[in-house]
Amino acid sequence: MGIGCTPRELAIVSGMIREVIAPDWLILELPDGRFAALWRAGLAGEHGAGIAQGDYSGCFAVGTLPEVRAALEPAFLDDEGPSDDLPTRITLPKS
Repeated sequence: MGIGCTPRELAIVSGMIREVIAPDWLILELPDGRFAALWRAGLAGEHGAGIAQGDYSGCFAVGTLPEVRAALEPAFLDDEGPSDDLPTRITLPKS
């Protein structure tokens, strides 16, 4: 893998985006029907290139949609409960 995505790889991975968990997370629908969480900054980098090539090891979580959403929840909680800046979830239609 190189340092970043090629335009073709970026287009492949961008087409997998199903939800944007603002401000930093993307939920991807993988070709095999599973879902994965990806830190937005990794999209154009080597993690995005790997995903385009079928390597999901750079994803934060891989599984069913409920499993991936549940894995992301602790990222938005602090010791005192839900944070004031809970994420906005935007679900994108399948193309």
